[in-house]
Amino acid sequence: MNRLKFSNVEFRGWKDSCKIENDKIEIIIPRIIGPRISYLSLKGKENLMYEEHEFDGPRDEDVFHIYGGHRLWHGPQVGNRPEEPDNKPIKLKETSEGLILLQETEKKSRIEKKMILHIDGNKITVEHFLTNHNVWEIECTAWGVTTLAANGIGIIPFSKRDTHYLPNHALTFWPWTKANDKRIDYFEDFLTVTQDINNKDWWKMGFSNDRGWMAYIKKNQLFVLRFEMDLEKEYSDYGSSCESFCNESFLELETVSQIYKIKPEKTVSHVENWSLYEIPKIKTKKDLEQLVIDLDNKKY
Repeated sequence: MNRLKFSNVEFRGWKDSCKIENDKIEIIIPRIIGPRISYLSLKGKENLMYEEHEFDGPRDEDVFHIYGGHRLWHGPQVGNRPEEPDNKPIKLKETSEGLILLQETEKKSRIEKKMILHIDGNKITVEHFLTNHNVWEIECTAWGVTTLAANGIGIIPFSKRDTHYLPNHALTFWPWTKANDKRIDYFEDFLTVTQDINNKDWWKMGFSNDRGWMAYIKKNQLFVLRFEMDLEKEYSDYGSSCESFCNESFLELETVSQIYKIKPEKTVSHVENWSLYEIPKIKTKKDLEQLVIDLDNKKY
């Protein structure tokens, strides 16, 4: 039985934050900023989400802050389009399966953001919703950004579709991304990104990832993020359905929906499926390769 316990806690100076827990996992969501999922871990383990402590506490200001954790953006990132501040209180509604998070309509974009969390044991379905409150149609993507704590390893797979003489996927580079970045290890059908607190270089890549998952390992916690890519639809950033960013503070795993044209007062959705596991320490490249096989086979 999926018994969820809800309680109010103070977290990072955010009073009355909502803590949700069962016998497997713990989640904390602040009420006074967001919508953000600011804490995620297996029961009794350390937070997998990055915590930007410089901006702890109430922030009633018109400036965007990373904060850390999971957030919903809309893309593509033209100028500072997605970076409207989310420093205002949100509405939270508890459900038998999880929580509903609702942000007031953004002033500039006139887009309303909502998340619905469905929690079952160690698995979390995160539904993202964008509603267009403009009087005209808009074109955008729904963009889930998970900002993870330092000193972990991200895993992103490459497509293995057999397209014979035709290409089967694309890797997208940003201007400041170095192909020989020391944090990146290339394998036969995936790469890893090792977050390094001593490397201040920015790194970002996009992937047309039809294998539908990414993962992050920190110590013995494994975070798995699954999503769907529709190969018949158009994606931004040269066809990227997922992206990853890394600097000296954190690593991000990002999923990107197809490009939507949203009519006035209409809503689009984008779904991520999360799961958490305790795993043995990864010691060798063979261990990593076996983990990827297990992820493909949905053992995790």
